[in-house]
Amino acid sequence: MKRIKKRSFYRYEIKDGVSLSAILTPEQSRCGIYVCEFSDGSEYVGKSRYVTTRIAAHRRRWPGQILAVRFSPAPLHDLDQVEQDTVAQEVAVGKALRNKDLVSMPLRSEALDAIIEKREQSGWLRDDGDYVIPSGRADLARQRRNNSTVPNRLAAHADHADVVQVLAYYVGVCLPRPDMTEQRFWSVSNMPSTGRGKTWRRLAAVSVNNVEALVIGEYREHTEDPWIPAGFVNTALATRVPCWAKDLCKIRHYRSTGDVKSFGFAEDFWQVIDLLADDDIYDGARDLAYGLCRKGSGMMARFHDFELADEIFIQIDDWIKAYEDESESS
Repeated sequence: MKRIKKRSFYRYEIKDGVSLSAILTPEQSRCGIYVCEFSDGSEYVGKSRYVTTRIAAHRRRWPGQILAVRFSPAPLHDLDQVEQDTVAQEVAVGKALRNKDLVSMPLRSEALDAIIEKREQSGWLRDDGDYVIPSGRADLARQRRNNSTVPNRLAAHADHADVVQVLAYYVGVCLPRPDMTEQRFWSVSNMPSTGRGKTWRRLAAVSVNNVEALVIGEYREHTEDPWIPAGFVNTALATRVPCWAKDLCKIRHYRSTGDVKSFGFAEDFWQVIDLLADDDIYDGARDLAYGLCRKGSGMMARFHDFELADEIFIQIDDWIKAYEDESESS
């Protein structure tokens, strides 16, 4: 992993009626990275060939809110990477950023960039809806399912279909290009032995890099009691917790990524989808998964269950085809 160089910034206070162009010296470059400091304590990191023009636009968008601007000149060909590095450094020290596209990039990742173009990554972060998982991955899954002779441990479970649908929903909406990042960047386990006991067992878990992102399991108070659905969805630490979910949220710590916000569910597997229906939790789950993908491949790849993944992709493909058929008939 490349070391991210710490940059030097010039700080300029913003006063009403005074433009940034009047503050910068004529010989000073206008091309570089800037950080807007807002009155509410938040910041915004951006890049521009002409920083004075860009800051003027921001002042029109956020009138009276920008207190100061920090600016660091940078070559035009380096702007994208330097902006990403600056965002990563700000997030690492706990700054609240107004940025949307880059706040989930804690580290450089040439591995992910080699698979997914940065423009497509930005489109996925904006959730513009342009990307649909190609049916080829589901076709391969159906072929393997028809020829499989290996018993599926989860298939014997009474709630097998519900678990697969919940997994498919998470994979389809929270993971960038799941068909291309499968196993290397994310993996799914089939009834893993992790943490298994007499009153708790996992049915499936989606891990991204080396961190569990979604865990679906069951618990019971006593060994003679029936099993009850339970589990949790992890989200980025900066995730805003809605009032209705405060009792469901706790902080979990992972050595490889630090603290995350974890939203628990019980009684019903479908509560995962209810959680992700909230915009803040949805964004937080995607931010965490994407940030973990940016870290590169992890050690969980060797536990990836292709058979369960096949079921997930078949379910996603079935949903897509059903939606297309409904659109054509309406």
